[in-house]
Amino acid sequence: MFDGLIDDECKLWVVFYTVRQKTGTPDQQWGDPDNPVYLKDYWEICWTKDEAVKHHKKIFDIADIHVSGIAPIDPEYSTDWR
Repeated sequence: MFDGLIDDECKLWVVFYTVRQKTGTPDQQWGDPDNPVYLKDYWEICWTKDEAVKHHKKIFDIADIHVSGIAPIDPEYSTDWR
C-alpha cells in the first residue's frame, strides 16, 4: 500500500511501541500470572520518515520494548492536522 511512498507524499509519520513494565493495571497484564509483565502503548508523531527512523532507533535505549514500528499517516485518510 505504501510501497514507494516518499516524504513529500506523506506529511506525518507515527512511531508506535509497546513497553514492558513491572507495574500496571489488570487490563495491561500479559504473560505468566505468577510473574506478570504489564504492557503500555505509546505513539508519537514525526514530521518526516528520517525523523521517525531516528526516533525509533532511540526508543530501544530508553525502554524495554515489547513491539514497535513506524508507519506513514495515510494522506487520503488523515485529517489536515499539521
